[in-house]
Amino acid sequence: MDQPPFPSTYETLERPSLVITYHMGDLPVQKGSMVGLDDEGLLVPIERAVCFVGMAHENHAGVSRAKAVSCVNVSCTGSFVLGFVGWRPTLVDLQRAVWVYDGTTVSGAPLRTGIPAGRVVAIDITSDGRPGVRVKIDQAASKVLPPLPGKVEEAQAWYRARSR
Repeated sequence: MDQPPFPSTYETLERPSLVITYHMGDLPVQKGSMVGLDDEGLLVPIERAVCFVGMAHENHAGVSRAKAVSCVNVSCTGSFVLGFVGWRPTLVDLQRAVWVYDGTTVSGAPLRTGIPAGRVVAIDITSDGRPGVRVKIDQAASKVLPPLPGKVEEAQAWYRARSR
């Protein structure tokens, strides 16, 4: 299957430490974007996920569920430079919890997805020249950040049950 054209790949200036291969869902994933698992345990873009697992290492067009299994490598721990929305980070924000906003952006509050991403460890510049923050992620970020009411708690319970 031909790969669809992706916009310019977002470089997260990563410092990964743990890379895990996940089975792909049927939605395209872009290198350098945040990804998560859907309710069937398949890798999808974070906007369609129920929990966060890490940063994609490669572009992938997605796979029809009826076709053969395909996999993508994901950095599940490490630190990554991401854009931000909703606040202007300062040194006071170091170690602040952040939530996923979209594939390459985090917010200081659960604005869009309510999915925890990690903690701010530095203020930096993104690869496309925007102000950014270096976020330390963990495969189980949702386990160490305070739970939010609603769907996220259900997703966290689902993920904990599957990761044992």
